Amino acid sequence: MENLKKTADRLMEKDGEIRGEILLGHLEFVKREEGQGGLDRLIATFEELGYPIDLEEINPMGWIKISWGTMIGVLGKELFDWKDKDVKKMGSFAPKVLTINKLFMRHLVSVDMLLAGAEKYWKKACTVGKLEIVEKMDGYAEVDLKDYDYHPVDCLFISGYVETVFGLCTKGQVEVKELKCIHKGDGVHRFSIIW
Repeated sequence: MENLKKTADRLMEKDGEIRGEILLGHLEFVKREEGQGGLDRLIATFEELGYPIDLEEINPMGWIKISWGTMIGVLGKELFDWKDKDVKKMGSFAPKVLTINKLFMRHLVSVDMLLAGAEKYWKKACTVGKLEIVEKMDGYAEVDLKDYDYHPVDCLFISGYVETVFGLCTKGQVEVKELKCIHKGDGVHRFSIIW
């Protein structure tokens, strides 16, 4: 618990916010995967760490610290023995339930539009980080995420999220890999996307 407390304290000191509905989506994922008992255990652990969650106070379209969402991935690994694929699955779940995503996807008709609108969409969902398209060709793109340094579980979540968003747009199989990572000493997160 001591290491978890240190991780939680370090993350909660960081600036940056996400929409409340993203956190609510994470919590819904935990409930679907681990049942109400698992969700209760997660919420109790947040309280033990000194960061109690009040579900009634989370405004879906309001802002809440990114660190809350990151900690759900961290705690999933600790409490429920989640593997990397499980955190990625949480990322894949999010675009299917988020209002922001549904509004964004309604206006997309091509991958080019998705890539062109990615930075604007990111800013509607998250207050830190900057997306930049590094390379784009038919069936392949590389995207950098700059100034986003929380925890390695976020890389897994983002990979799953991007796979699902591209899958919804292309209606086909998508593979996302992280080529560079801030947590491995690189200056950016770089994701390759193949569709």
